[in-house]
Amino acid sequence: MAEPFIHAENLAFTYKGSGGTDDIPALKNVTLDIQKGEFVAVLGHNGSGKSTFAKLLNLILEPTSGKLTVAGFDLCNKDMSEEDLIALRRCVGMVFQNPDNQLVATIVEDDVAFGPENLGVPMPELRERVENALATVGMSEFAEQEPHHLSGGQKQRVAIAGILAMHPECLVLDEATAMLDPVGRKEVLDTVRRLNREDGMTVIHITHYMNEAAYADRIVVINDGTILMQGTPDEVFSRRDELRAVGLEVPQCAELIHRLRKIGIPLEEGNISSIEGCAELILRSFKKEGAANG
Repeated sequence: MAEPFIHAENLAFTYKGSGGTDDIPALKNVTLDIQKGEFVAVLGHNGSGKSTFAKLLNLILEPTSGKLTVAGFDLCNKDMSEEDLIALRRCVGMVFQNPDNQLVATIVEDDVAFGPENLGVPMPELRERVENALATVGMSEFAEQEPHHLSGGQKQRVAIAGILAMHPECLVLDEATAMLDPVGRKEVLDTVRRLNREDGMTVIHITHYMNEAAYADRIVVINDGTILMQGTPDEVFSRRDELRAVGLEVPQCAELIHRLRKIGIPLEEGNISSIEGCAELILRSFKKEGAANG
């Protein structure tokens, strides 16, 4: 098997206290591999350590101890060169919660050009990258608009376009849909799923929306700085009581399946993380019951 795109081994990070306050351990002995092209959702309640993990992936924060490699870069190497740091951040693009904090220009196309221009990308390649990135996120018609006239979902798609124009291998979304309405969240998630599915981009989606996590290849649940569980969406959401014990819910469709089983309806194992999968399970159960009753 190929080397994982991201490899964490006994990874730890501690926020240093100030003014006599105690140090705060945010991550403790996290061991995790993420393969190139994988779509991984990371769940956890506020303060669990999931956003800290995201910020370690391109050295916004530096690991306190353990091992962390991303795309072949050793992020625990204290002597990493400036050139390698730039290459790492070109490889791993970050999109944060508030799109207004990432938009720096007065025109959409100028904003998208900001990152690659600072990397020294020359014309006409710069123009081509901007046009392609805007087309990828469905924002070409807004190229000459002022960002403050856009909706929240549109702003976040522009922020993603700015990252895509830098040609990253990995996209890290750190609560990037948290401030958006349902329409905006769908716009962003559809874009990200397409990038993963069609372009093979590695996606790390830090979120507290269970319905968004259901679309991932794998879910990792972090609690109190450690990995509590991981698996496919169906595997993780089947552990409903354990999730609720750490302040997390499951998607409504998975909750429905759990309650139906609890009252004695014999539902098979299967896809409980999507509406379509749950409907199929329920339909099969009714068909079997009808056949048994002749």
